Amino acid sequence: MVKKTMLLALAAFLGAGIVILIQWMRPPTEDPYFFLNPKPTTLGGYHAIEAPIKLYEKGEKVDLVFWKVPQPKPKLLYLIPANTPSPKISLNIKKRENSNLGFYVSDIFRGSGPIHNLKGKPIFDIKIYKINDDLTESIVYEKTHTRVTSSSGWSGNNLFGLVDFGSPYQYGQYRLTVEVLADLSALKMDDLSYSIYIDQRSIK
Repeated sequence: MVKKTMLLALAAFLGAGIVILIQWMRPPTEDPYFFLNPKPTTLGGYHAIEAPIKLYEKGEKVDLVFWKVPQPKPKLLYLIPANTPSPKISLNIKKRENSNLGFYVSDIFRGSGPIHNLKGKPIFDIKIYKINDDLTESIVYEKTHTRVTSSSGWSGNNLFGLVDFGSPYQYGQYRLTVEVLADLSALKMDDLSYSIYIDQRSIK
């Protein structure tokens, strides 16, 4: 009886120790940036910044503000350190459920969809400005994109990576502008919607 009681006590002690260890290794779930506006993207916070863009209108321009903030460093299986997360700026093309396009969304910029002859031609003009403490702006990124590649997708969403906004960019507030330079009028269709999408990526 005494031996059984000791085994039960030992099992309870080990169980409590495992729970405490997991809680210690797990990244915090509280939002430390609740006071910032607009709300910054945080790893595991299931929050992304998304702004609609009329991809099919040449000259269309999106202008939005976002934050780059320190992130908890994630661990694979709560044990192995992974890369420090940073904002990833993408184009999101969302396909309406049960729609039949006749092509794969991931092929749109490969010449296999409704858009042809884009090779080497400017598609997007992207600029990113750092908003300084005195509210002045300094340009930190400027590029004319001639190539857009599919990076990931889920539940009808298809992301095309544009900018990995990691090192050497400092923490703080930024303003992003994206202008459509190409003639993509063939993409004006009811079954597709478009947006600029910013979320956190850590494992590269």
